[in-house]
Amino acid sequence: MKKTRFTKIIALCLSAALLLSGMVFSASAAETAVRYWGDVNNDQKVNSQDALMILKHAVEITELTDEQKAAADYDGGGIINSADALVVLKMAVEILPLEELTSEEVPGDVDYSKKTVTMQSIESQIRLLGRTVAEGKDSIRFDWAASGFEIALYCQGDVTFNMRPDGKIGRIGVVVDGDEEHIKMITTESDDHEYTAAEDLPKGKHTIKIVKIQEAKEGCAVMNSITFSGELAERPADKELKIEFYGDSITSGYGSEEPRGTAGGNSRLNLNSNGYTTYAGVAARALDADFSVISASGYGLIASFSGGHFNIPDVSGYSDWAGKQTWDFKNNPVDIVVVNLGTNDGNAGADKPTPTEFKAKVVDFTEELRGRYPDASIIWVSGMMGSNSLQKTISGTVTEINKTDANVYYTSLPIGSNGVDGHPSTTEQAFAGRRLTQFIEKNILQDK
Repeated sequence: MKKTRFTKIIALCLSAALLLSGMVFSASAAETAVRYWGDVNNDQKVNSQDALMILKHAVEITELTDEQKAAADYDGGGIINSADALVVLKMAVEILPLEELTSEEVPGDVDYSKKTVTMQSIESQIRLLGRTVAEGKDSIRFDWAASGFEIALYCQGDVTFNMRPDGKIGRIGVVVDGDEEHIKMITTESDDHEYTAAEDLPKGKHTIKIVKIQEAKEGCAVMNSITFSGELAERPADKELKIEFYGDSITSGYGSEEPRGTAGGNSRLNLNSNGYTTYAGVAARALDADFSVISASGYGLIASFSGGHFNIPDVSGYSDWAGKQTWDFKNNPVDIVVVNLGTNDGNAGADKPTPTEFKAKVVDFTEELRGRYPDASIIWVSGMMGSNSLQKTISGTVTEINKTDANVYYTSLPIGSNGVDGHPSTTEQAFAGRRLTQFIEKNILQDK
């Protein structure tokens, strides 16, 4: 799309927003939950916000989910562009009538009284994300970045949850009704606290997804209960495709939300790092996949940044950061494994492994992953903070492995250095995520 055309459409969006002056068109919610075409963010309104989401998708600033694409693609041709955004704007100002996209019956006997339920009491009806596990008799615990849960409710009004951080204060992300574009960020308190996930929801069916934003070694989350006015709906369905990522600070989203050189940036990592919007999250959402992240800043394949032997293989077998609970690989298979390690090994000072040692560990960890996931595709990646001498051995090593295991791959990802301490920024993470998406679609998914 040419820049001038995009500018004109953006201007039209803003003009329409001013004309509307807050007037939007909403679906009535008696006993039927209706969603209209053009309601991309599923807030039961069709307005300029939806048009802007379409435009940002069209020029690859953001990526819509499959559900959002269905609401955005007016003619159903599979191409979402400014023409779709223009139709949305016309609907918003009543030039065109609203068109029903979906209509879902809401049970007529739903009890909309307020209730609080503990997480373990409803564990069979919530979708656990990443390595989320039971904690005590009432709670669930999620240590790793991007882990958490999703729940579906027939409800109205506010939805709140009670949780406590186990470690440092950090952030929790909340996605309502699949609207990843407008994820709500909540800064946690130091003890048990009640947080608002969503406010003033219209009567009907809603989904609430709660995820941990910071990496595991910077604190963990224990979710105790959730409070809502309504009843539980059926458990949200798992995605067909499942991906697991192993990595270091890059995969943890270290400092991705503050510009490089910002004073004190590395003292605010719990508030400027985002392990949900990394290349891993971007690729998983683009592929409509569930994903889990096992990552820690400073950790390597063998050695850690500035020395020592803190490494991801040693912590990769656990559901928790403390290493108290072994993860059940047999009952939690994945389709694709992505390994992004080696940056810290090359900067480990006196503990830096030799190329021979590093190559042997690439082989060893690949074999370990193959034992965990016999049928998975394994992808080694590097390059997002440049490639040191050790990382350059990954490509050749994988080429050798591929001779006996054709389901092991290598690809480089684009470099990014505009975040804190020269790490990739959110924008650079997204670019790398799109590159990884393309690689997976071309080399792994095209024949499936």
